Amino acid sequence: MSVDSKRVLAVIGLVVLGVMAWFSLTDTWRRSRKLSENRSQLTEFRRMLDDIKTLENRPSVAALQVQAADEILNRIYTAVGEAGLPERMLSTQTPSAPQRLERSDYMSQAVTIKLNRATVKQVVALCDALKDDATGCLVRDLRFSNPMKQGARETWDCQLTLTQVTFSPKSDS
Repeated sequence: MSVDSKRVLAVIGLVVLGVMAWFSLTDTWRRSRKLSENRSQLTEFRRMLDDIKTLENRPSVAALQVQAADEILNRIYTAVGEAGLPERMLSTQTPSAPQRLERSDYMSQAVTIKLNRATVKQVVALCDALKDDATGCLVRDLRFSNPMKQGARETWDCQLTLTQVTFSPKSDS
């Protein structure tokens, strides 16, 4: 093997090592960015958890009258707009009849809302928009299903239960 052949092989080896080092370095940068994003999300989730713990101890408010079904449905569409969601994400809204909460002076009415292909951030924004102390409305239950990942975006089908609690004293008769 001649000296020129050895030099060519050495140069090729150095180029291959350089390319491998470059790929390794870019992969490290990508993983570092992903780690930073995950830390940011973790911080946000911890803040949300703290908010939930704070709200658990906060007294809730009940409305003085039950809203009509069409008023509640209008409220849902308004909240969808406030949350910045397209109406096509809203699959169904199914109100139930008001029911007395055990033997108390309170009534509860639930509306089941189904969303298609929403991100967790969009669902949280909708829950915030639906909450209203003046009318006793809040999202009581969330159920996520059918996760779908499109690049970095993860979407879910979601079922929410919007509940309105009203003060309705029992009659003495």
